[in-house]
Amino acid sequence: MTFREKASLPAPPQGWGGGQEDASPSSPSTSLGRGRGVGDRDGDVAPAGPVALDEVAPGEVVASPFGNLYLIRKTATAMLPHAGKLLDDYDRIFRGGSMAWRESSLHRELRPLLEIDPERMLFLDIETTGLTAQPLFLIGVMHYGDGDLHVQQILARDYSEERATLAKLAEMVSHFDALVTFNGKSFDVPFIRERGVANGVVLEFNGAHFDLLHEARRRWRGRLPDCRLQTLERYLLKRVRSGDIPGELIPQAYHNFVLTGNAFQMADILHHNALDLIAMSELLVIMIKRNDEE
Repeated sequence: MTFREKASLPAPPQGWGGGQEDASPSSPSTSLGRGRGVGDRDGDVAPAGPVALDEVAPGEVVASPFGNLYLIRKTATAMLPHAGKLLDDYDRIFRGGSMAWRESSLHRELRPLLEIDPERMLFLDIETTGLTAQPLFLIGVMHYGDGDLHVQQILARDYSEERATLAKLAEMVSHFDALVTFNGKSFDVPFIRERGVANGVVLEFNGAHFDLLHEARRRWRGRLPDCRLQTLERYLLKRVRSGDIPGELIPQAYHNFVLTGNAFQMADILHHNALDLIAMSELLVIMIKRNDEE
């Protein structure tokens, strides 16, 4: 059966709202970052003057033995208009013990996820200044707790803070039993380890690592144009990110921030990273609930 014949995979609607594409961008229930509609970058025109980081991304400066870093905290409830549906699904899957989901077509590589306490599972996504031997400047993590998904973004405000961000990640992962990534086995985790060596930071994680890209390729390769995360969002989550900053522009945008102190584009980078984390959690729910033959 080809992709075009699959009634369960229709062409997606526009807008990031999971069916709420008509919601007002200024509505608090659909805002993320600096007050835009979720997935809608309406700030492509640069402001007249420099923008401070805490204006576009309220957070806190965290001191560590390795120097300072900037930590931003968000929740799915505050970011998404449809967070309630996602959190209900998440809770039923991991807390409800449904045999229907346990007997789904989830590949054996991911089935152990159903046995892990969701509060001991850490989603991970990074932003870097290049593909190899270049500084890492943003580490996004997310975990489930108190009925919500909690996003934390560890930001190096300049190149000297990379070591502190890596040390903070090393501290965080020690509290979790599993990592969930998208292409993390090939990119994120090897890159983090490489940067740890370069910065003299020991990064050890002995828990399970679940890479959702592997499952996506098993299920949808040949049925979708490709298996990039934003393609899966478009066809499975039925939304597109209007004006999302392209990944290839992120390194230069960060360099501009370091050189000028103008955080205008940092809002877009942080927005992009947070959406990646949320999309991973939604994709995981779909993978567990949906059979290939639906």
